[in-house]
Amino acid sequence: MSKSKHTQGPWRAGMSSVLVKTKKGGWASFAGHHSRAVIPQDEARANLLLASAAPDLLASLEEVTAELSQMHTHYHPACEGGCPTVEYIMRARKAMLKANGG
Repeated sequence: MSKSKHTQGPWRAGMSSVLVKTKKGGWASFAGHHSRAVIPQDEARANLLLASAAPDLLASLEEVTAELSQMHTHYHPACEGGCPTVEYIMRARKAMLKANGG
């Protein structure tokens, strides 16, 4: 289970004040009327849907990473790292740290 400080799900797409970094390097709200002036409405909606799925995605990534790590250790005990599986695990752990403020 996640040790995140974020509000636990379920999250649903709706009118919220989530911010997104724009292609021009600024910050903009991707919900409500503010987003239409900065990013296209369909992109704003896609950002909102992605943000609303974040808690579920994080929880799933934590579970899959733990299982993959155990399986890799069991089936490849001599692996010293550097293989694709270890690289995937490390990338997943880095993403989880980022999501948890680390």
